[in-house]
Amino acid sequence: MTAEEVLRILSPESLSVAYPLGRRVIIDLLSASRVLEGTVFRAEEGANANEWGSAFEATVQGVVDTSPWRPPDWLRPLIGRVIRRNGLAVTDIDAIALTSGTLLLIDAKAFRLGPRLARGEYSAVKSMAERVEQASIKWRGVVAQIRRNPELLGVPITKDVRIDGLIVLPFIPYVAIGGAATERVLSLLRASSISELLLATMR
Repeated sequence: MTAEEVLRILSPESLSVAYPLGRRVIIDLLSASRVLEGTVFRAEEGANANEWGSAFEATVQGVVDTSPWRPPDWLRPLIGRVIRRNGLAVTDIDAIALTSGTLLLIDAKAFRLGPRLARGEYSAVKSMAERVEQASIKWRGVVAQIRRNPELLGVPITKDVRIDGLIVLPFIPYVAIGGAATERVLSLLRASSISELLLATMR
């Protein structure tokens, strides 16, 4: 087969990756790379994005459950529970942990680390920092409401248990010092990465 014949098969209009040719198969590596990238690249919205979010929530709880922070059985019904007040949904709890007398209500944010953010582009870093800060402020308010009304949880919380909140992300976020995201929650910042959570549970 000549080079011209191969190029004709691998024309820009071709949609396949593999081309059987007699006893041989021509593999279009460029197309294969594009298909692979499109397959594994995270969806930003829709059902596939929700699947990423659900999987991340389960992973966060899995990190906790393999550590001394694992919540006891009587608290586990809180995992994934929708909290309601006066019949209206207040929030849902993605994951929980119990350590040092503190019940941590975890909001697992499966924010996407896109190429621009990974490169450290200013606008992408600034935008993500604002998202993390707003998420921290919102979750702090939700947790404060639950702390004032622990009966909303639907499980008995004794007075010696302190309720606090934590946001967990897939990556270490860049945030402004002094904001809500950098408030301390035990040995963590209010907005921490899953790797930081893992390290904290091992101490």
